[in-house]
Amino acid sequence: MKKLCRYLLLCLLFACGESYSPDIKSALKLAGDNRQELEAVLVHYGKNPADSLKLRAAEFLISNMSAHFYRAEKTELHEAIDSLNREYKQNHLKDFDIYWTKYDSLKTAVHISPVEVFHDINSLKADFLINHIDNIFAAFEHSPWKQKTPFNDFCEYLLPYNLSREKRELWSKVYKKLNEPLFTDVFKQYKEQGTTLCEVFNLLRDSIKVKEEIILFPDFNWINGIPPTFLKNALWGNCEHNTFHLTYILRAAGIPVTVDYAPQWGTYNQGHSWNVIINETGERIPCDIWTNAGKWKNDVRIDLPKVYRYIYATDKNKESGTGDHFVPKLFTMNLRDVTNEYVPVADVTLVSKENPSYLCVFDNREWMPVAIAETEKDKAIFRNMGRKAVYFHAHYTGKKLQTKGFPFLLDSSGNISFSTISSNNIFTILF
Repeated sequence: MKKLCRYLLLCLLFACGESYSPDIKSALKLAGDNRQELEAVLVHYGKNPADSLKLRAAEFLISNMSAHFYRAEKTELHEAIDSLNREYKQNHLKDFDIYWTKYDSLKTAVHISPVEVFHDINSLKADFLINHIDNIFAAFEHSPWKQKTPFNDFCEYLLPYNLSREKRELWSKVYKKLNEPLFTDVFKQYKEQGTTLCEVFNLLRDSIKVKEEIILFPDFNWINGIPPTFLKNALWGNCEHNTFHLTYILRAAGIPVTVDYAPQWGTYNQGHSWNVIINETGERIPCDIWTNAGKWKNDVRIDLPKVYRYIYATDKNKESGTGDHFVPKLFTMNLRDVTNEYVPVADVTLVSKENPSYLCVFDNREWMPVAIAETEKDKAIFRNMGRKAVYFHAHYTGKKLQTKGFPFLLDSSGNISFSTISSNNIFTILF
């Protein structure tokens, strides 16, 4: 009987395979030994016509899956900090010094496991994908704004099981259970009082901020790959941790949302991450745990050389062809350039023989790459660069960044002016 069932399943998979799109066929080929797991998801949703949307959702995830992977690193550290956070919450401790003393000791005391890389297309199992898709659809089905969300936005900003390279977990049901009374109350207000999705975000954000006692703390920059469910106990974190945490909660409520990321400010060191919700009319509205939706651009300074959006789908317009050259992590992630949604932009064309080329901004310590371009016919064209910023053209020799020529100002009109720098020449740029 088992042999017969296996035979029938193989026949069904073969029959379905004949109707797969080219993108699905390509993904299944890349899946190798994991192909059967991915095909099982497609067969599962293909059996019932009522699951046609879930089948389309599964096809979206699988056809774009090859670009996604994560590194299972610092597992013991994650567990140790999670235990410390839970102890702090359960005992309602108010002495931060006790927490930080214990936290600092973890940096050197906890063993760091070797990094193991998991490519989603070769490792994700059918049960995981089916459970995740069902959980997201269940959340979305109960949301009062369902009819106002296009399916493309649902797939890109609500459906994905990941944001970046965090550990893969079934986080949706966890965050829904933790916040269900809050979700119910907000949904009721949306239906009865005619609130908007921006107002829904503001209500959820205010409640979550108080409930979770979230504090922004940049020292967590050194902790990477944090599992989604770890963040439910976290008391502190950098802006990325906070925006990821908020994204998991909002998606568990059926709200389409993602994260936008500026790798560097134009006139300040470091970068920043914030949330973006997709409202009833399809507008992308910036917001975060500290700022109301709709007011972010007024409350946050906008000197942005580059802004990227976390997406799941493979960006067809993304620069490629870097070959075997070293490429910084920023340019290997699934990010879409959305700089022109925030600031005036201009294209920058520079002479270059190296491929790829980079544009960098200064972070008060060193020049940091924020944009990448392919070189064609000895020219590199950098698209959509934020104006009113100083840039330096560069390339990599091995893993060492080499700047070329002199820095230049891209002014408010989109014009370039180079500056010759020497120990006898000090210049000031006023915006």
